[in-house]
Amino acid sequence: MTWNTQDGKRTLVGSEARIFKESLKIIADQIIEEEITESFDQWEFGIPRFDDLNPFSRLALLAEVGQGLLRESKTCPELNAINESTIAAIYENINHQIDFEIDEIDEREPAEWYYWRQLIIDVINEAGEENIGGAIPDLKSSEHYEWDEIVECLSERILWDTDFMMADPVYSQEMIEQYGEPDGYFQRMAPYPEPTRLILLRNAIEDLCKPEK
Repeated sequence: MTWNTQDGKRTLVGSEARIFKESLKIIADQIIEEEITESFDQWEFGIPRFDDLNPFSRLALLAEVGQGLLRESKTCPELNAINESTIAAIYENINHQIDFEIDEIDEREPAEWYYWRQLIIDVINEAGEENIGGAIPDLKSSEHYEWDEIVECLSERILWDTDFMMADPVYSQEMIEQYGEPDGYFQRMAPYPEPTRLILLRNAIEDLCKPEK
């Protein structure tokens, strides 16, 4: 597929695709691990519409948006609160990984000290600073807010807006009744695949996350 953004229809390539794939794969791996270990502590990303989903729905949506952003097609998926929330969670995970990288630097090998921050710099260098916006941090900066801001700039290259943050399942129906959403932005329900499809979805994500040739 291809994705509708405010800058037109886009498919991620190069460094932008690489960092998206890295984050996508980490979340998918964590979901599988949680299921194998029967953990009840799902990762949360501060994105209510995604955080409230069960692991099967999360994985199905990760595969869906991965297909949409990493594979070209003539048509684009319809934007809705569910799939935009999933993309936002993938970018929020990049923030989490940078936070871990900064806070745990003494526990890591030197080659891993700036891994995620270098991925960000690679995207900036490839896209051009003028196309990113925001202040560009120094690679060795340990200021969390500087990286949070630049990751937000990267996410804005994909996300149409942040309306999905108003789509808390607890009150979204009330919002629909009050304001009306004829395009179905808030109404789309998350997929609920059979548990037996979990590994199939994980394999599909692994295929999407393979390095570009």
